[in-house]
Amino acid sequence: MAALALVVVVVDEATKAIAVHRGGVRINTGVSFGILEGRPMLALALSLTMLGVILFGAVRWADTAMHVLAGGLIIGGAVGNILNRLPLGRSEGAIDWITVPGYPAAFNVADLAIRVGAVIVIVQLIRSGRRPRAGTNREPRTDAEGNDEAAAVG
Repeated sequence: MAALALVVVVVDEATKAIAVHRGGVRINTGVSFGILEGRPMLALALSLTMLGVILFGAVRWADTAMHVLAGGLIIGGAVGNILNRLPLGRSEGAIDWITVPGYPAAFNVADLAIRVGAVIVIVQLIRSGRRPRAGTNREPRTDAEGNDEAAAVG
């Protein structure tokens, strides 16, 4: 998961650097679709909080290859956008450079990774049904004769 997240960050930063060099970028000091525009520190605080929540969930539930893929994409995308929001004398906002005719907002590789990762999570949730709480997805314990031990206690 960490390796994929790192790849996403590197590709995102490289493509943003190329886009800035060529011109035609938009600096989004808010979050998706310009929400919190003009409030870069609030957007940064929200982004860092969400990254913490995502990291907690990814570490706790990354038990399949698809979960690892989704987690790597989402974490890499989040880190890519957070790097642009840090007040390091750079843009202090996400560098959006990809435009699609008919789509209302510009975006970047980090945004794309987050969206693809989110779609994977949604598809996995739909396919698997409701996820059991941690520790409840174990097979029932049986005795030497194959009887359910929990049922025998009651």
